[in-house]
Amino acid sequence: MGVPVVGIMGTGRSGSTLLEFLLAARLRDARAVGELDTIVTRSYQDAEPCSCGKPAVDCPEWTAVLTALVADPAHEEWVSLVENRRGWRRFCLRLGAAALRRRWTGRAGRPPRGLAAYDPVLDALRALAAGHDTLLDNSKTPLHFYALASTGAVDLRVVHLLRRPQAVVWSWRRRKPLPESGDRNWHMEPRSALRTGAAWCVNAVQAALFRRLFPDVPYVRMSYDELCADPAGAVDRCVRALGLLDAGEVRRDAPRAYHVLGGNPARFGGFGQVTLDDEWRRRLSRPVRVWLGAVASPLYRILLRGHRP
Repeated sequence: MGVPVVGIMGTGRSGSTLLEFLLAARLRDARAVGELDTIVTRSYQDAEPCSCGKPAVDCPEWTAVLTALVADPAHEEWVSLVENRRGWRRFCLRLGAAALRRRWTGRAGRPPRGLAAYDPVLDALRALAAGHDTLLDNSKTPLHFYALASTGAVDLRVVHLLRRPQAVVWSWRRRKPLPESGDRNWHMEPRSALRTGAAWCVNAVQAALFRRLFPDVPYVRMSYDELCADPAGAVDRCVRALGLLDAGEVRRDAPRAYHVLGGNPARFGGFGQVTLDDEWRRRLSRPVRVWLGAVASPLYRILLRGHRP
């Protein structure tokens, strides 16, 4: 597949949807697709809408892709793989082991068992990339990109977006409305500090290991603080580091024109002026801040060391 796929790694509430929109506005003929790893479970089965407001199955940009994806019998194997946590972990361990063997021996070897389940995803990527110069996949889950990189069929480039663990924990403590739920008045339910903090650490380590396991994949790491302090400069660094096609100007069309699935509810109306959300400094309880400062903050500092602009 000749079109570069830019994968955005990180935890939820890290600013990945913002980064996706900024990159889509800057790159030449880029297509932002949102969270591709949930394209079947959320966008098709749960009928979540596209950012244009229509159900994904009724959106002209998605109808053909989704129809072809679910018509492929192999998609059931992929959905089963993603939803079975124990099976998914075993699959990802096989991916990591295969990547290590490839690094040590210099030989590709036999594809990891279960990797064929990603064939429908590759077909969807090819269909989505048609007529575009760059594809933006905001799945965030590092293990999803482990699988894409392992196929050897994707020109993958990766941005690892890191937000302070305290900020992520506080953001998940807040109850966010879901505009796509309409009259159903659904919300993104709060999560406990322990669950979010642990998930942040696991995600950060997996994203860092990606660089070791797949050294040939272009990779850049940046912080949420850096992105908010200088959005244009941060995007420029991504474009240069990943060797992407720069349009030379910023598109001004509304985010809903990008037809994004999943991500921040702001995808329906836009972000307005980019500002740093540091409410956690005033609102997060001291015990949680101390715990995160001892467990997660050292990892945050280590990962950002040497990755300053």
